[in-house]
Amino acid sequence: VLDEVKHMHASGVMQKSELAGGKSGQNLRYSAAEVRGDVVCFVEGTEEACQTIRLLKELSDQVVAKLEEHVPELKGEVLQRGRLMCTCYP
Repeated sequence: VLDEVKHMHASGVMQKSELAGGKSGQNLRYSAAEVRGDVVCFVEGTEEACQTIRLLKELSDQVVAKLEEHVPELKGEVLQRGRLMCTCYP
């Protein structure tokens, strides 16, 4: 996974990140390089250079499915996620 994220970073796929506004959206956004130095991208796991990331996604889905068998509160809930966030911090 680390090699795949490093490759995405080196190839320019990742973009400068910014701090979102929080649950209420009222917080300030920090995008200045002095404050935020991380870069981010979102992947489905199906991209050409993301085979290991896809495997990690599939394994985590299996863990969640197993948990559903043992945690009554999860039964009947639709558990799904969107794209995966890959981030490099300075």
